[in-house]
Amino acid sequence: MADDLVDLSITKAEAIILFEFAAKLTTEQSTVAFDGAEEKVLWNIEAMLEKMLLEPFREDYEHVVDKARLEVTEDNPE
Repeated sequence: MADDLVDLSITKAEAIILFEFAAKLTTEQSTVAFDGAEEKVLWNIEAMLEKMLLEPFREDYEHVVDKARLEVTEDNPE
């Protein structure tokens, strides 16, 4: 079973952005259609990140996301 696992290392800013993205995609308002496997994987990723991150529960979460977006885009100029 351990051979089936893939480790992924991302920055805190990337984790915040990924959490926000997964949360947007899994809301009832999303217009993106997923098959069952895609939806399950997204829910799993969102749940794992929710367990790791304290930021989504902060009152200033929107500011935290904005700061993370800035950090990610500055690290990876287009």
